[in-house]
Amino acid sequence: MKKLYKYINEADVQDLTSCYVCGNILYLNALEMADRFYIPLVINGYSKGQTEQINDQDRSIYLLEQLMGILVETGDNEFFQQFMDKYSILEKRIAYRTKEDLEKPVEPGRILFIPFYIFDFYKIDKEILKKKIRKRFDWKPIKTSYPNRTTNCEMIWLNTYMDLQKIGYCNYHIEYAEMVRKGEFTREQALKDLEFNPPPNIVRRLADEVGVDINRFKNRHKTMGLKKRPEIQKIEIEFDL
Repeated sequence: MKKLYKYINEADVQDLTSCYVCGNILYLNALEMADRFYIPLVINGYSKGQTEQINDQDRSIYLLEQLMGILVETGDNEFFQQFMDKYSILEKRIAYRTKEDLEKPVEPGRILFIPFYIFDFYKIDKEILKKKIRKRFDWKPIKTSYPNRTTNCEMIWLNTYMDLQKIGYCNYHIEYAEMVRKGEFTREQALKDLEFNPPPNIVRRLADEVGVDINRFKNRHKTMGLKKRPEIQKIEIEFDL
C-alpha cells in the first residue's frame, strides 16, 4: 500500500486519485476473504455520490487504463505482478447491479457481489444519522477526517493534499457536486465539509512514511491552465476552485 500511495500520488495523471485506487483494493480484499472462507455473497456499501461514478463504466475503464500505465512506467515489475494477481479474483465474481438482476440464478462457484445502491436510498441527513448511531451503538466520531463529518483514514490528508496541488480538486468535489445537484444538502454545507484543514504536520509525516515528494506538483494547477472535462470545469465553477 505504501508503494501504491507513492506511485499514484507522484504520477503526472489528472483524473486518478490514490483514494479511488485504495477503495478498489479494499473491495478486492473483501472478495478474497469471501473466496477464502466460502462466503457466497458480498454486499458492498457506497455513498450516493460514489454510485454515479461507479455506474460510469467508460470512466472506470479509462481510470484502470491510466492506473496500468502508471504501474508499468514505475519499472517495478514485482509490484505490477502483485497488483495484477490481486485483480485476478474478479474472475470469480458475478455482479448484480440492478434489482432485476436479483431474479437471476447464481452460477455455481461464483461470488455474488451486490452494490448496496441497488436498494432504495433515502435522503441523507448526517446529523440525524449521528444521533441514531450514538444512541444505539455508543458511536464516537474520530477527531479529524476529510471531508468534515466523515470517518476516512489518515491517508486522506496526504492523498487530498497531492490532488489539490496537482489538479486543484479531489474526488470528493466530484461526489459532493453530484449530491448538491440532487438536493441532498446545500452548496454551503458542501463547501464547509470540503474545507481542507489538515492537523499540524500530518501531511509531512504521512509523506515521509510512504516516500512521497509533497512539493512535486506544488500549485501546478494554478500555473498550467489545464483544460479539463466539461463536468470538471462545472464543478470548479460551483465550488470556486
